[in-house]
Amino acid sequence: MPRRRRERRDFMRTALGVLVAAAACLATAMPAEAALLTRQLESPAAEMPALERKGPWLHVCEPHPDGPRCRYEQTVAADDGGKVVLMLLEPPKGAPPVALFRTPYGVLLPQGLTLKFGRRSPEKIGFRTCNKFGCLAPIPLEGKLLNRMANSSRLTIEYMSEALKPIKAEFSLRGSAAILNGM
Repeated sequence: MPRRRRERRDFMRTALGVLVAAAACLATAMPAEAALLTRQLESPAAEMPALERKGPWLHVCEPHPDGPRCRYEQTVAADDGGKVVLMLLEPPKGAPPVALFRTPYGVLLPQGLTLKFGRRSPEKIGFRTCNKFGCLAPIPLEGKLLNRMANSSRLTIEYMSEALKPIKAEFSLRGSAAILNGM
């Protein structure tokens, strides 16, 4: 199998896993929609998502009976080599956008996740759950968090491994203001 095709296949499997994880996180807010999205994504006949690169962000739109479900995401390597994903989920009308962080397993869950935007004071968020794709920490982007996400150039996250070792990952927020203004 050619390398490019294999990379696309691997990416699509990862994207599918991320969407299933996102559906699980949204289940508390919108149980019926989350269940439908999960069933659709786990179906062998699920259509392939539309993908578009926008700077450091990947724009992914999945087909859905009520119209496409879209998100922006980045995947970076943490300093321990694990992959960490940041997703900006496009919200239903009237709701704030949601940032969803996915870390690998081996996270000390009670410690949560620390967000640091440049030199500003850190924000602490909690993990919601872990599933077969990793551990998830969602947070609605409102008020100062929304402003920081839109007006900062970098975001550093830190979480603790089960071995009590701090792990960091850094995301570029280039283009996030335009993305968030468009949501």
